[in-house]
Amino acid sequence: MQFFLQLLILCTNAFVVASAKLDAVQLTFCGAYVIGNILQLFVLSHLGEKITSESRRLMDDAYGKAWYACHPSLRSYLKIIFLQCQKPFKMSALGVFPLSIETFKNV
Repeated sequence: MQFFLQLLILCTNAFVVASAKLDAVQLTFCGAYVIGNILQLFVLSHLGEKITSESRRLMDDAYGKAWYACHPSLRSYLKIIFLQCQKPFKMSALGVFPLSIETFKNV
């Protein structure tokens, strides 16, 4: 939700800066606000990308250990983790588009 709202605010501010006749001070403040919005979108996108890559790495790390030599109850828990990790976790903005660096580049 926050990503979508920041995107909406960014587009609105860019429209105001492009269409309104602003003096230098107002243009500076609006420009700084737009840059802040872009940075916030980047942070959200970067964190979404990091969570996705870490969820991919989780199965590789768990499977690479000697899980077959563990106690049978622990092995059953690890099998559940393996099943859950087959599809990487992806954060999305309102379920519409994923939070990733690729999405940020397209904005």
